[in-house]
Amino acid sequence: MRKHICIIAVTLLTLGCQGFLDEKPQKSLVVPSTLSDLQALMDNELLLMNLSPGIPTILSDEYLLKEDILQSIAEPSERNGYVWADDLYESGTNVDWIGMYEQIFYANVVLETLETIERTQSNSVQYDQIKGSAVFYRAHAYFNLLTLFAAMPQDGVELEKYGLIFKESAAIENPPFRLSVSESYAFVEAQLQLAEGLLQEVNSFKTRPSKLAAKSILARFYLFQGEFSKAEDAAEYVLDRYNVLIDYHQIDPSAASTFIRFNNEVIYHSNTIDYLSSFIGEISPRLYDKYEHEDLRKSRFFNVDQSTGRVTFKGSYTGLFTLFSGMTTAELYLILSECKIRNGSIQEGLELLNALRKNRYEASTFTEVSFTDPTESLREVFEERTRELVLRSLSWYDLRRLNHEPDFQRILTKEVGSKTYTLMPNDLYYILPLIDVEIQTYGLEQNP
Repeated sequence: MRKHICIIAVTLLTLGCQGFLDEKPQKSLVVPSTLSDLQALMDNELLLMNLSPGIPTILSDEYLLKEDILQSIAEPSERNGYVWADDLYESGTNVDWIGMYEQIFYANVVLETLETIERTQSNSVQYDQIKGSAVFYRAHAYFNLLTLFAAMPQDGVELEKYGLIFKESAAIENPPFRLSVSESYAFVEAQLQLAEGLLQEVNSFKTRPSKLAAKSILARFYLFQGEFSKAEDAAEYVLDRYNVLIDYHQIDPSAASTFIRFNNEVIYHSNTIDYLSSFIGEISPRLYDKYEHEDLRKSRFFNVDQSTGRVTFKGSYTGLFTLFSGMTTAELYLILSECKIRNGSIQEGLELLNALRKNRYEASTFTEVSFTDPTESLREVFEERTRELVLRSLSWYDLRRLNHEPDFQRILTKEVGSKTYTLMPNDLYYILPLIDVEIQTYGLEQNP
């Protein structure tokens, strides 16, 4: 099966560069033409379809790079992104941009091929699942791009024109086009809702989309843009049906890689695109010091070199050293907790927070958090998000959305050698520039 997937993937990448709809003498032999072919194409999870951008972790401040290590990094967007340099790409490209648009290309191939296959009573379940999966992958890719390369609705009308670049067809002769910010968010929402309606409730393969996965991504999507009632509804829908949390007392802290792949908290599995610095960076003391001694995550997420004091991360839910970026029940507990508090149900929100914390702290010393003030309650939720969702590309996501709230915004600083770099809340650097080749090829306007 793996060989079959790779053959299709390489073939389609070649066709994509030349135009998918170009006539080929043996086109019928290399282009997927059955439902099984299309499912195999989307099952290329390790190399393509289940990847999320890795640069948010570089842009954030969860780990540190020493000056000599930073200068040894060859990838411009990695080296420059770490210190928020103006010339991010040095006229080059960016693997996150390319990776997301490859996912969109493949999803478009699947959707366009489906139009040539008759949906029948006997194949309807498989047909709808494949269509829903393609719509899901495309919408998820666009959402990931939104968090990096587009303005947010909260940014104001002056940035409304800086929405996403869309490619609605796999055909090379159909050029991409740009939507406004509001149009971009409306499109992604509609596509996730469409996927939700087509997909099966659950899927035995956690790399494949399901209705619960789509609802989970919708909860993350609504939270990002401040639609707290919608985020609450989406998160509650999932947790009403699946709410398993791992008891960290049962996790061996001495294991080299602490968590197994596809563990019971995972609703949808994906991992970030690998950057070198995620393997060679050391955890920031600011982050590590947030874990109390009684916090079981401290020993299960991190290794400490006793001779140097260097702290490294080992707690990825990929079961490997690659970084997890999928959806978990724990994240949904945090989303629902935040939304309950914001929507006026403080005690319900804190009950959800304490239900998660009970599985993360030593039982003998565990005490529930209790607040009556919504601001203090939210602050505790955000602290818990920082501790729970470490190195999942969500720190930058939280920075962007909370920058618009003075009570919760943060100034980022990094020291490299003798230099100190600073990124202020709502700096325009939070909207990453488009890569030069897209601007030159399609005449697009650069981000501010």
